[in-house]
Amino acid sequence: MYGKSERLEDYEHAAGTAQAMMTTLVSGTTRPFAPAARGRLFIAQAGAVQFTIDGQLWVLGPGGGIWVPPEASGTFVARSRCRLVVVFIASTAKKRLLHEAKRVVVSPLLSALSHALAEAPQGRQDARSKRIARLLVGDVHYLPVKAIELPLPCLPRLKQLCIRMREDPGAALPAAAAAREMGVSQRTFGRRFEREAGMSYAAWSRSAKILHALTQIAKGDSVYNASIAAGFSGASSFCSTFRRVAGMTPKEYFDSKGSLWDSDETMFG
Repeated sequence: MYGKSERLEDYEHAAGTAQAMMTTLVSGTTRPFAPAARGRLFIAQAGAVQFTIDGQLWVLGPGGGIWVPPEASGTFVARSRCRLVVVFIASTAKKRLLHEAKRVVVSPLLSALSHALAEAPQGRQDARSKRIARLLVGDVHYLPVKAIELPLPCLPRLKQLCIRMREDPGAALPAAAAAREMGVSQRTFGRRFEREAGMSYAAWSRSAKILHALTQIAKGDSVYNASIAAGFSGASSFCSTFRRVAGMTPKEYFDSKGSLWDSDETMFG
């Protein structure tokens, strides 16, 4: 878009403090990313995007943003037609970069600056682009939002069971039925699952339902419809479960604009 490359790797050795590009993705598009020389700030201007970063899962709705540190790898998947701005920030931008993925506050200023930087020509930066880059870096703050943990077991049959449950958590098998499918007792199944996944079957199933519901909400579904599709008995069941697990409401999870005064300190120290 704007005559610039939409390949992440083409910005690996970009000039200046920060450069940006914009890309439009159709639903189902998956793109991997590897450790890089620059940190990456993803901002969803429209649509829903699901990120897997070093095994942790995050969901962005319209206006959401996430910081991906240089050493991180993973994938992002468009869950609907979406438009992303990606800002590539040099490790020399400030004294210290945050070395973990974090949701960020997407203030109106940050949104406008990232869009302006995406419109700037690729390559060598002029004085205006340098000023925009400095302002942008100074306006990035992160939110205390937790990632969703859904580690996949290594055992093939357990892994396939989890993949099915992740894709359609509303049809997840009860523990007793899952044990029968695996051909073991429920107690053996529970011990084996927890050893492989690092959490109980019940906790994994709950997280899969939460991820599915959040993704549907990010795509524009009502909380009620998203809750039912994910296998919850209703919106109140989903909201209370989410608050217990995440310490916030679904509305707060998607409130990426937040308040700079309530957010944690700038991620750049």
